[in-house]
Amino acid sequence: MIRYAIQNIFKKIESRWGVESYRHLAVILCVFLISGLTALYVRKLAFAWLEFGRQTPLWEEALVWVVFVIPSYNIVLLLYSSVVGQFDFFWRFQRDNYLRIKDLVTQFSMRK
Repeated sequence: MIRYAIQNIFKKIESRWGVESYRHLAVILCVFLISGLTALYVRKLAFAWLEFGRQTPLWEEALVWVVFVIPSYNIVLLLYSSVVGQFDFFWRFQRDNYLRIKDLVTQFSMRK
């Protein structure tokens, strides 16, 4: 039962991302994991450098998150992916995500 569920999930990922094997999937997931942990470290450094604490307003934290953490995550994701030989996959992944975001913003701005 569990094996069938895992195979079903893998088939969906395979068709959506073009993953060729469990090893390829494991490498991709590890790159996401390590990049996310690195982004949290960048967040910690940025918040410490700016001396953010419990009294810091949420909008300031959100602004720093958007300006520092998200771009650093994207850069680190591409760096780590190039180290493990998956740069093309992650470049396409990021490009597709940005195109989706652009389409959402365009649709939202046209409603007004």
